[in-house]
Amino acid sequence: MTKAYLTPQTSTLDRTIGLFGRVDDAKSLDCLRVPTTFDDDLDAYKEWQHFNVFDSKSGLFALLNFAIIGNPFDRNTACVRIGLFRTAANEIRGSIEPELADNLKVSYLDPGLAFPGVSVTYRDRCYFVKCIIEHAAAEVDLSFAIASTPLTTLTKPFGSGFLGWTVFPRMTANGTIRLGGKRYAIKNAAAYHDHDWGRFNWGEDFGWHWGIFLEDRASGLTLLFDQSTRGLGTPAMRSSLLVYQGERLVADCSGHDLDVEFTDVFDKAPIVLPGVLRATHGRPSCRVPKVVTLTGRDLAKQQMVVTFTADTVVQFIAPHHRGPGETQLNQVLGNIDVWHSIKDLPSPRSMRGYMEFAGPVK
Repeated sequence: MTKAYLTPQTSTLDRTIGLFGRVDDAKSLDCLRVPTTFDDDLDAYKEWQHFNVFDSKSGLFALLNFAIIGNPFDRNTACVRIGLFRTAANEIRGSIEPELADNLKVSYLDPGLAFPGVSVTYRDRCYFVKCIIEHAAAEVDLSFAIASTPLTTLTKPFGSGFLGWTVFPRMTANGTIRLGGKRYAIKNAAAYHDHDWGRFNWGEDFGWHWGIFLEDRASGLTLLFDQSTRGLGTPAMRSSLLVYQGERLVADCSGHDLDVEFTDVFDKAPIVLPGVLRATHGRPSCRVPKVVTLTGRDLAKQQMVVTFTADTVVQFIAPHHRGPGETQLNQVLGNIDVWHSIKDLPSPRSMRGYMEFAGPVK
């Protein structure tokens, strides 16, 4: 194991996040957590499966999110498919498309999920994802193979309820993405997957800053940044940076061993989805820094410095469940630079990834 930062065995990370015993456990630990009719807070139920693809060959970025929001036994509850795509020519396509829950199918035994336009199945340590994002003219048919040790928080307090998070920092994607009239053949692309579930209402005092940064090569670095807040523009409550080399979690940095610096303000107008909600803004805006600098260190004075510079913000809007207002989920694309002085850890090559700044507008 690389001697860098605090190791997973001694870090505070173990008190909130646990390693899967085996990658094969993913089938059961990543299963859907749909409530029963006896749940006291059905309307606050939320769950989503999230996938990203970073294809170095074509320069294509893809974000896919499949969510269940509210009482799944009410046929008027929404199942939502979200797609966001960015081409090498910086063309942005995206859409948020709801469906009714009366056509929802889920598995309580594995990550299986289906509703109109969406199918997620799991077998042989692979996720098979098919979806159609109509208003983005996109059709996706991909497999995601597990390529790193997964982590899970199980559940912890979140707003008035709780949230669980299972994360697969590195996956390997294969298949096809059709975007407009163009077909992208995806072969061994760097990818990411997480699964979130819980009970909470948009508009409560919670938020997060998050980032995933991956080298193109499967044996390279994967960095996962997570910071809890009470909303956009509020101070951080907890921060961590996980460092993977290939499939192994080799180190983490948190607390006093991680400095997070936000510099300047992203002053361009974001791309807002759903587009109809642009009418609720006098001028579309977001509270996103232009530059994020993460600096981790250990007792041996080894350092890792990650610099993320934003160039595009795509903003998802979630109206508050109780009262007026909105929660913004800002998807931030940009350039990534990584430097480190850590012994036995190779210097990173090309890094890809993005950040998310989410929370109610304070």
